Amino acid sequence: MSIICVGFLLLGFAIVPSANVANDEGHPIEVGDYWEYSISEMDLEGMEFDFSIKITVESVSTMSIGGQDKEIFILDISGDSEFSETIEGVSMEGTISISGEEKRLVSNFDLISTDMEFSMDIEAAGAGMDFSMEMSMVMETSYVLPIDDYIGDDALETGTIVASTSSMTMESTTTFMGEVEASSEQNDVSITMEIVETGVTVETPAGTFDDCCKVIVITESDDESSTSTQYYSGKVGNYVKITGDAGEFSVIPGEQIILKSYGHGGGLASLFTGDNLWITLVIILVIVVVLAAIIAVIMRRGRGPVTTFMPPMIEEAETVQTTETEPKPPITPP
Repeated sequence: MSIICVGFLLLGFAIVPSANVANDEGHPIEVGDYWEYSISEMDLEGMEFDFSIKITVESVSTMSIGGQDKEIFILDISGDSEFSETIEGVSMEGTISISGEEKRLVSNFDLISTDMEFSMDIEAAGAGMDFSMEMSMVMETSYVLPIDDYIGDDALETGTIVASTSSMTMESTTTFMGEVEASSEQNDVSITMEIVETGVTVETPAGTFDDCCKVIVITESDDESSTSTQYYSGKVGNYVKITGDAGEFSVIPGEQIILKSYGHGGGLASLFTGDNLWITLVIILVIVVVLAAIIAVIMRRGRGPVTTFMPPMIEEAETVQTTETEPKPPITPP
């Protein structure tokens, strides 16, 4: 199974509304609520950048699940980042954007599906390295049975363990340097959440929370797994901070997700947990790989050409269709 598949499993869980169960302040999640998160402290070869993600509860709808009509939340996901850096005399500027939609059961917050899209544009100039690059990716995931990834409706005490499994289908289409590649995968996945400590204080730009539960989240698919530490606040109704610890995404330098701002009648609430976290992280991982390759081109100029490539996590996927548009020439250092 590819990195991308693990990513979808772990990030689809990242947007978990408290639905019609009220938080400690007695206010349920409602249409119009929003939460903004910062994916911060990203450092790649000295180039630092942050990423903001906003999740908005857009509407409530119904869909057929297992032959029965179920009420669902539809959530809108949007994010962006800009970066500018000079490396070895080459000035590089870029923009990154993310958009998507999530569907979850209103009754118990179980995840049904997640659709995400991101694009990245880069311009570089100087030292004979003038070039531009565009990349986009569309990723769609769905679950045979909605998967349980929300610990807030269980006992918030040390030792509580919540586990769930399902079968996931993930389809992706990547356009990179003029090449288009499509892939599809099906895997059995599981997520296990364990509260290992309570009464933890966490400071965020949205406030300080002294009632947090420290939760270890392990997400597995086939023979691969990833681990994160997530801090859940009963006052907030969800997680206020998440860090990636081990597994496929430990290669992302300095990454953490933290609550930045919100709009909710009962106070702060977070919509990031397990699977959605990792869908975002897999996108960031793609971004890191691409930027690292560009930096390698710049650092190696004069040592020979560096050819165009597809990101390695895309190549690992089972390719079902590959097409080519008119390719751009490889970036060849002078």
